[in-house]
Amino acid sequence: MAESGMSETLKPTAEPGAFREEIVRRIPVSLQIVLGSVALSVAELARLDMGAVLKLDRRIGEPVDLLVNGEPFGKGELVVLDGDAKNFAVSITTIHASN
Repeated sequence: MAESGMSETLKPTAEPGAFREEIVRRIPVSLQIVLGSVALSVAELARLDMGAVLKLDRRIGEPVDLLVNGEPFGKGELVVLDGDAKNFAVSITTIHASN
């Protein structure tokens, strides 16, 4: 006989809030790293072509923004991953206090 659709790893436990906490912890979120932005008119956007270079509102070395589901989460800095200049990562430098 089939159970009520619960996965084996999500069965209720003796702790009252543990099951709900486990479900919440499994909710996927989107983490975005924002290197910068640029404001363009529609005409400028329409003229963009392959090879176009867009000047961002940030300088190299300035912190990047970390967004979770589009909301500010913290700041970070770009780092080279494992000494390989072809790969980079973000080192989190600040996490905003939650409200």
